[in-house]
Amino acid sequence: NPVLPDAVAQDDAGDPLDDGGPGSDAALAVVRDYYGAINAGNYGAAHALWADGGRASNQSPEGFAQGFADVRGVSVELGAPGAIQDTPGGPSVQVPGTLVATQA
Repeated sequence: NPVLPDAVAQDDAGDPLDDGGPGSDAALAVVRDYYGAINAGNYGAAHALWADGGRASNQSPEGFAQGFADVRGVSVELGAPGAIQDTPGGPSVQVPGTLVATQA
């Protein structure tokens, strides 16, 4: 099952695993929304979450959707996001995770 939007990874003490900043919360939300949209079959919404309105995926919306033709579901377990980094393409946050995709 996808991670619920209000779920946050926690450490052994029960504290949220993030750097406490709004950027890390937003990064977690985007990753959850992305895989939630894929799980719901809403490939247009998932594609649109890529930078530049989906163009950063280097696929058309139709090609992107076709890439999931045999996917029956996805599950993602997210770890603590890293600190926000300045990169040539703009701010960037790494969100580690484990993804399991079920195929037909």
